[in-house]
Amino acid sequence: MKKDLSKNLSSKEWSLLREKTWLKINKIFEEQNSKYERLIDFDKIKQDIMNKLIVDFKEFKDLSDRYREYFNSSIIAIYLLRTGKYQSQNEIVKKSRFAGRWHIEAIRKCLKFNLKESIYSSLFFDKKQRLKECSECRKILPFKKFSGRSRKCNDCRNVKNMINYHQKKLAVAIFITLKQNREILIDDFLDLIKMEEKFYLEIKCKECGLNVNYLPALEFHHPSIKSDMWDKLRSRPIDAIIKTLNKEESVLICSNCHKVLHSKYFNKNKREKISELNRNITRNRALIRLKMKRIILEELYGGVCSHCRVADFKVLPAIQFHHPDLKKIGWHRLRNYKDLDYIKHKLISENCIALCANCHRMEEAILFNSHKDEILSKYLLHY
Repeated sequence: MKKDLSKNLSSKEWSLLREKTWLKINKIFEEQNSKYERLIDFDKIKQDIMNKLIVDFKEFKDLSDRYREYFNSSIIAIYLLRTGKYQSQNEIVKKSRFAGRWHIEAIRKCLKFNLKESIYSSLFFDKKQRLKECSECRKILPFKKFSGRSRKCNDCRNVKNMINYHQKKLAVAIFITLKQNREILIDDFLDLIKMEEKFYLEIKCKECGLNVNYLPALEFHHPSIKSDMWDKLRSRPIDAIIKTLNKEESVLICSNCHKVLHSKYFNKNKREKISELNRNITRNRALIRLKMKRIILEELYGGVCSHCRVADFKVLPAIQFHHPDLKKIGWHRLRNYKDLDYIKHKLISENCIALCANCHRMEEAILFNSHKDEILSKYLLHY
């Protein structure tokens, strides 16, 4: 069993070992500069230099995994500082997987490295005219198009945030699919995600088989307990989301199947034509709403989704009304009116079309549709 260096070395001894190691790493890069300049695989660089350090320093023979990882991060940080293959100090932190920037500052101070000029210093900035250049799209925009001191405009930030959100959702969907197919430990999976490991597997709705190309339409169903809605969960770290959904035994399901599954009155009466039920025999408000919805769909839209043509008697609770133009009044308010003619007039005046929940999600997922390859290719080999 490997010993923990923190128990064997004092803080002063640890600092001396750390600086001695940094100097040795830098010397190795200097001696074999041409060899490492051509390499782009960080794993090979780390393995090669770590093997040399084990030979040169006796302390490295009893190095624990924690401190081995620290020096692996140091190798990448020194490599980036020497080659200048970075745009900012934050990028060095991200690529080296250090916990913070102070590690980079310590290495720079020890090896007397200077940071190259940041990409942000070359961007246009005019305080008098209140204009500055976005670091992403490189457009010169007024200050009001930016949030605070950010150098990315709000549009670019929204795109980045949406891509990150969908990639987080994809990672959770991959974990749930792996759990269904075979046992996998959460910690092992999170390690693979941190290394941006790619998977080759088929992600689909458990009920109807809708695949990952329709990721915005896929949801997480809780068969038993449910602590929080996905809208709250998605803002948490990926490990917290996965642990919560794993504890609640969530399954991957599409929006259509999810809404039908939760509609107990539809499932109870789906063998009958809901539109033919006599209003006098029931005072159930939910059932009356389903009846009114079915009548409107039959008379205005032929009883099918305008895109995928799925029939309303199969997924009636999932059929929704999409507003291509400005939305003035939603179905959640219209359904409370008893006058069917008034409801139909409102839907026609707002150019509404009938869409199932899956098609509605995809219709409104504009950013996903335009960045689909970038989102899905992060963790999937084929999709």
